[in-house]
Amino acid sequence: MKKNSFNLVILLIIAISFSSCSTEENVYTIKKRIKNTSNQSLELLLIGYSNDTIVNQILLPQSSTPEFSYTSNINDIMGWGDIASKIKVRFLNNNTGYECNVENTGNMCFTTKGSPFDSRNPQDYILDDNIYTYEITQEDYENAHVLP
Repeated sequence: MKKNSFNLVILLIIAISFSSCSTEENVYTIKKRIKNTSNQSLELLLIGYSNDTIVNQILLPQSSTPEFSYTSNINDIMGWGDIASKIKVRFLNNNTGYECNVENTGNMCFTTKGSPFDSRNPQDYILDDNIYTYEITQEDYENAHVLP
């Protein structure tokens, strides 16, 4: 009888361990990029927190940066502050553009929409093929600041 009781206890422990609830959090893969939808070519510079260059790229009209992916337990856009600390956009034909950083958007940042760093507004992004795209538009070109 002792052996049967021992086997019953083991079976009970196994049954409890398999039926216990899991509290695992969902993990989301967030994908994002920056796209030039203006009619003008631009230079895009993304600088990281260690002053490393993440992107230094000429974006022709309708072209975009490589896709950036990260995982999070929150299904949220969260801006570009998780990847970069500064962004510089310079339109090649007239030395106008934008300069923003994660700490202070300043007076040289985008005016037609939120800063790429602190905008969590889904309207500031285009969700295309499961990628959040921050677009630099023709309106951005027309309202760009004269760069120093």
